[in-house]
Amino acid sequence: MPLNPYSAFTMPPFVQIQEGGGGFPCFKITNDYTEAEMYLYGAHVTKFHPRHKKPLLWMSPTSSFMVGKPIRGGIPLCFPWFGPHKQRKDYPIHGFMRIRSFEPVSVAQLSDGRTRIQLMQKSDETSITYWPHEYMAEVTATFGESLEVSLTVTNPGDEPFSFEDCMHTYFAVTDAPSAVVSDLNGVCYMDRLANDSFGVQYGELLVGNGLTKIFTRVPRMIRIQDRASGRVIRTEQYGMANTVVWNPGKETAAENPEIAGREREFLCIEAANCVNTPIILLPGCSHTSTVRYSWEST
Repeated sequence: MPLNPYSAFTMPPFVQIQEGGGGFPCFKITNDYTEAEMYLYGAHVTKFHPRHKKPLLWMSPTSSFMVGKPIRGGIPLCFPWFGPHKQRKDYPIHGFMRIRSFEPVSVAQLSDGRTRIQLMQKSDETSITYWPHEYMAEVTATFGESLEVSLTVTNPGDEPFSFEDCMHTYFAVTDAPSAVVSDLNGVCYMDRLANDSFGVQYGELLVGNGLTKIFTRVPRMIRIQDRASGRVIRTEQYGMANTVVWNPGKETAAENPEIAGREREFLCIEAANCVNTPIILLPGCSHTSTVRYSWEST
């Protein structure tokens, strides 16, 4: 994927666009708060490393940077469906947004020193073969002391449509099995590893040897206690009703060469509108899903 189409795009001094993995164009951000990376492919944030702290996001060192395949780690964006397509199992898992490129809209240095990047993707002949609707999607990422990512989907067509979205975020932890997820006490969930049975979470959620649970109608803030390091990651979500907590465990990870043997290094906390909470968008209307991530002082 050549860099030339973006060579004339105006950049503030703290941002450069360089050749990243697989030759994909990648924004490199270095401001007073953090070092970060964001790809045009999938509008994928692959790095957020606040100064004087550990990296917040986990990336697979063997991720495939190839057209038609998702980047493994960071923040993949799932749209317009979550998981496998309900009718066509040959369609890409988690939709097609994360395997299509975006166009830059703006890159700005804010007055408080944060950096904001806006990218856009629109429906075209390829997307309509998978999903027969016109759409416009804008991703805004703001890099400061915290990381904020928003996905705004607009329906420019004449008919309503429904969609699912998810920010499938991989957080870097020291030891996933001993990590604990807080703030879900009393929240209902669907357990994907137990035939989609329903349950209610009581107390803190221990990751243990792998899990896939979809929590519904979740609180705005959820925290990861990385007990092995004593650190706490704070996640906030807006416009997103559910949260998926996922770690593959050793056996499932072994089936995927991009994560095999590394399942202890990450935990996915995925803000989502999925399964029982799709978004229904009327013509001319928009919906915004937002997450904010940061290290919490301990």
